[in-house]
Amino acid sequence: NGNFGYVYYCARAFMAVVTFEASAVLLDIEGTITSISFVKDVLFPYATAHVSEYLTDNWDSDECREDVARLRDQAREDQKSGMADVPLIHSENDPSCNTKECLIQEVVSNVAWLMRADRKVGALKQLQGHIWRRGYRSGQVLGHVFTDAVQQIIAWHGRGIGVWIYSSGSIEAQKLLLKYSEAGDLLESISGHFDTAVGGKRDPSSYTTIAEQMGVDTPNILFITDIIEEAKAAHSAKMKVAIAVRPGNAPLSDTDKKLFPVVEDFSSLNVVSHLFPCKC
Repeated sequence: NGNFGYVYYCARAFMAVVTFEASAVLLDIEGTITSISFVKDVLFPYATAHVSEYLTDNWDSDECREDVARLRDQAREDQKSGMADVPLIHSENDPSCNTKECLIQEVVSNVAWLMRADRKVGALKQLQGHIWRRGYRSGQVLGHVFTDAVQQIIAWHGRGIGVWIYSSGSIEAQKLLLKYSEAGDLLESISGHFDTAVGGKRDPSSYTTIAEQMGVDTPNILFITDIIEEAKAAHSAKMKVAIAVRPGNAPLSDTDKKLFPVVEDFSSLNVVSHLFPCKC
């Protein structure tokens, strides 16, 4: 089966090694190359604690104005779709709330509401990336990447296998995590990034679009994720797929484990390409 690759056992390490023929690897982030606890217990609390500060310090910048405008539009969409208790954000010419202080409080309330619901909307992800940027650059935040993922990302890149990222987090947030990681700057080993602007991660067409932008046929791409619905979508687009199992991830059912190779450590992945090195 083209998706499952070849499985053999390394006698010395007593580890099942799965071999895939692929010229590029597409990686999810949360639950795949970084722990869910890093996102939930470090990144999210940092964003929550610093959202008001970010807005106050950057209110008049074009970047911040765009952040607020996108959140305002998202709130209106959520209300129209029938969601209850959506904290709206007034426009600056609305007399009911037209001061900086009032508007900032509305944005803070809206962001808190979105984060409690763990919404994956672009407006929130963009703002979070801008807030985290200060934390990473100041050294208050260091990106967590599993050691086995670090080693394989560097090794794949060194062998001419393109390594790409596809995450619901904004492209800026992806780059920050990898640039300011505990293992150092990993960006030089990354060929490119995708977020949900390219499409939802459970939509097969997103993976077709990604492959087109990568310039690699989908059967020559290995996608690694911890989410079974994402794996199914990528597989529907003819990508090869492996499921990452990390501490804190949601448990896989016995049925799910039979669908795709399950990987607890990237050192059990052997990616080989019989094509020319990826020029991505």
